[in-house]
Amino acid sequence: MKAPLKRVHLIVGFVALVIFPLTGAYMDHYLAYDFAASDRFRFSIRANHIYILLSSLIHISLGSYLRMIEKPRWANAQAIASLLLVASTVLVIAAFFVESKTELDRPVSLLAMILALAGTLLHSLIATREAGIK
Repeated sequence: MKAPLKRVHLIVGFVALVIFPLTGAYMDHYLAYDFAASDRFRFSIRANHIYILLSSLIHISLGSYLRMIEKPRWANAQAIASLLLVASTVLVIAAFFVESKTELDRPVSLLAMILALAGTLLHSLIATREAGIK
């Protein structure tokens, strides 16, 4: 299970990293008029754009340094944390395209950030417990 989880993070990270400039090109080509008409829309869509980059960097970093724990209980917790991060990335990308950018409520982006927080903190907790840091 060691290599697959690291590989999953690297693949998801690099796929999201490729999607990042594509969403930038999409904004330049299809949303320039809308950006000029509404600052709220422009800031909201750019925030989602940056969330994609942030998600990709989290995955690339984690995929580069992840050490799988031998104990099944902690290894399963690592898998759950990774699943939360992958779900977060999928939601961030989906939110870029489907979530309303003119309203203040953005539930898909909020859920994505909560999942990213939970996955990152869980990975951190597991790593510190394994290293004996209290």
